[in-house]
Amino acid sequence: MPVPWCNERRCTLIPDVAERGLRVRQLWDLCIFLRRLCKTKSLRRAGYAKDCGYDQWLEWQALNLYDITDEVIKKYIPYHDQKWGVDESDPIIQKRYSWAELVSAEPQRPQLMISHWWGGRFSDFMTTVDTVVSDRALSICTSLWVCTFANNQFGESFGSEIIGTPFVRAIESAEATILIVDRDAGSLTRSWCCLELHCTILREKELQLYTSTGMVGSAAVSSGPLVDAISR
Repeated sequence: MPVPWCNERRCTLIPDVAERGLRVRQLWDLCIFLRRLCKTKSLRRAGYAKDCGYDQWLEWQALNLYDITDEVIKKYIPYHDQKWGVDESDPIIQKRYSWAELVSAEPQRPQLMISHWWGGRFSDFMTTVDTVVSDRALSICTSLWVCTFANNQFGESFGSEIIGTPFVRAIESAEATILIVDRDAGSLTRSWCCLELHCTILREKELQLYTSTGMVGSAAVSSGPLVDAISR
């Protein structure tokens, strides 16, 4: 299956994790690829999951970032390396790299830091991103920092102190933090999301909360269970 991104290089190693943003266009490219995989029944969730049982085909509306990490990122990158004929016995090669380093030609300092829960639907995640892009009049070249794609999912060093983690440095680098509140409000219970909120407020950075229907506090999201959960 053809991929909707440049496939003419192995990767671009970007040492500073905080500069591994993804452009809006690159997120759209990934979205196109994932839709194709789901439509052609080429994406299967290995193991057991409560919502679909054992070893079931993944539907676009059920896909989450755990699935994308396990079934796409961790499988496509080794396949891509194999295509380039890399030595799999080399310990440096075995460390691999992030999705951002796979699809980007250079470091991309983020304009926005996206805080989210991996268990939320990726379709909702992308709907939210599209709304943020529209609300803020961003271009397709705007860089967003998303931990799933910025961190090396084969093993990333977060350092010895919280202050030095990629999450905190991405907040410091970005203009604003966008917290995506998924339909189960899972992001409100995750320790990393709480840390990102704390660091954003501590550094007096702009903070906006979004659901898949719009920005919290706007006419589109002024009441309901998610707003109640946020208020608590």
